[in-house]
Amino acid sequence: MYSMASIAVYSTRTIPQLGFIHEASGNAFMIDVADLYRTSVTIPVAFLAFRNSLEPPYNSVFKNVRHLLSLEIKHKKMIDTMIKDIEDLLE
Repeated sequence: MYSMASIAVYSTRTIPQLGFIHEASGNAFMIDVADLYRTSVTIPVAFLAFRNSLEPPYNSVFKNVRHLLSLEIKHKKMIDTMIKDIEDLLE
């Protein structure tokens, strides 16, 4: 999420240090943007990955997270979504 948020912040030419919630970081705005998607993307993927790790072929949770998160990122076009949301936020 942080990498995608970083791409979105730099793509919109916004100031990475200008955070609304996080203030003490050189990437405060990037962290703010990433946090906007934590509950809707990252947390559900983590729980689904854990559940899937309990079923055959018994892949590790980490492998399942990487796989499911990549599918979710592609499906939701996360970077494009983040860029649009940043632009909407700052209008």
